[in-house]
Amino acid sequence: MAQAGTALHRLDPRQWIVVPFNNVTRAGDVDWLRDASVNLLTMEIGRWTDVQVVNDKRVGDLLRELPAERRGQALTLSDGLQLARREGAGILVMGDFVKLGRGVRLSANVFDVRTGNRVRTAEHRLGDADSLL
Repeated sequence: MAQAGTALHRLDPRQWIVVPFNNVTRAGDVDWLRDASVNLLTMEIGRWTDVQVVNDKRVGDLLRELPAERRGQALTLSDGLQLARREGAGILVMGDFVKLGRGVRLSANVFDVRTGNRVRTAEHRLGDADSLL
């Protein structure tokens, strides 16, 4: 049996995992984006034909396996990489969102799980947080 934090599967560079984005401003009215980030990005990446994505239900299971004191907190890069390795995902997507008046700024970071290096960052501003969907 593999030790905690080690890969249970060989890392697949075509397998992606999205973990909850961090609510930097801790604004309660947009906190729903924490979990929605996983669901929405997983659905979008799932439409791509050249990669696979860990489904959002499985991500929820993995998050519940974190130590109790870590659940519900913002994930660190180390946490995200550990979850990705556990699933054999070679690519990790994690990010932040910041409430700006009625709007939100979303920042997504894509990491190579094998090296831990960031390979891409994307940022998007929405004038109204409700327009995200």
